[in-house]
Amino acid sequence: MKAWIDHNTDAQRTAESLSLSRNTVRARLRAAENLLNRDLLTTGSGLHDLVHALVAAEQCAHSRDETGHRAPWYEGDNAA
Repeated sequence: MKAWIDHNTDAQRTAESLSLSRNTVRARLRAAENLLNRDLLTTGSGLHDLVHALVAAEQCAHSRDETGHRAPWYEGDNAA
């Protein structure tokens, strides 16, 4: 998903960067649409929601409090 967004939602450029076929990228996007219950292949709210969710997840993964500790709910480093 991140590669697709990084390539401005261009399936062909994404495919080239990942050494996949364009059809494989589109098939994976359709599978993600089903899992997320969002329309990703047309620019609209589904894509908007995804971009914001990825940004928020990245910020949370890198956030620390003033003592340098992760938020108490963060399990990324200690996940089993």
